[in-house]
Parts: sequence; structure tokens; C-alpha cells
Amino acid sequence: MSDAPFDRAAQRALLERSVRVRPGSVLWDAPGSTLLDVFSGKSLALDFARVAAMEQRTDAANRQPYLAIQLDSNPSSSTTQTNLRNTNT
Repeated sequence: MSDAPFDRAAQRALLERSVRVRPGSVLWDAPGSTLLDVFSGKSLALDFARVAAMEQRTDAANRQPYLAIQLDSNPSSSTTQTNLRNTNT
């Protein structure tokens, strides 16, 4: 994941774009700053002040795009097309 810092507006735009291309699988509650995985029901409260890095990736197994979000206190969290997961990569 890139170490280059994003500005918060760019991070939010990338997140919103990523959610928009996955309608019905991942939802973004902007007022509550929460991501929701529709399939699993998992949610992630996202404080942009804690986001260290954010980038688009492709799942090696199914070739589906997902958004990887690295928080300053977590190795990383990511949204996939069908779920929200915590990863260490």
C-alpha cells in the first residue's frame, strides 16, 4: 500500500467511487461515516483522520476489485465486492 498521504477529500472521493461501482454489496453512510457490507451485515466506522492509506486492489483469487483501507492503528481493513474484512496485507 502506498505510503504517500492522501488528502481527506481525495480519500472520501475514492471511497465513494468504490462504493458506487458495487451497488447493493457495500453501502456508505456518509453522515455516520460508516461502511456497511450488505451480505454479511458487518460495518466499519471510518474516521478519516485515522486513515493512513487507501488504494484500489484486485483480489488474486477472483480478480474482483476492492478498496484497501489502512488505518493508523490497524494493519488494514478492506472492502471487497461481497464482504468487509480485516487483513494483514
